[in-house]
Amino acid sequence: MRFLSEFRMAILAGIIYFCSTGCVLATATIANPLMLADESLSLNATMLSAGFSVFVLCQGIPGPLVGSVIGRMGTRFAMILGASIMVLGALAMAFVVSQPWQYLVCFGVLMSVGSVMAGQLSCQNFVGEWFFENRGRAMTIMMLLGGSGLSSCRRSCIC
Repeated sequence: MRFLSEFRMAILAGIIYFCSTGCVLATATIANPLMLADESLSLNATMLSAGFSVFVLCQGIPGPLVGSVIGRMGTRFAMILGASIMVLGALAMAFVVSQPWQYLVCFGVLMSVGSVMAGQLSCQNFVGEWFFENRGRAMTIMMLLGGSGLSSCRRSCIC
């Protein structure tokens, strides 16, 4: 029975990882053509790509800060804070963004920091702390769910 409860926790961590990272990047494949077509945003392909560059850059730069938050306040707090930052970024993207620089800040910085705090680092820390035996299997399940969900969403959006 213990294996089943551990298996559930690995699946839960994978779902959280997918929701924080996979959904953001997968839905961007849907939103990007719409954002380019919207004349009021005055985005071109270069600026849109710059947003993804800033997103990826901001996944790594705040890593030590996120690790410090996880170490001091715990994984649950970091996940909640990261999810709150992601919601703030998503709401800003929906209701505030009207200039390219706002897109870079809201998507590139806020969504990225929230994503790494709610998902990648927190989930990896969670799995590392929760599992003593079968840690590799649990990490594989978590990463597989997050990654395979991302690729399936991209495939469905493209086809």
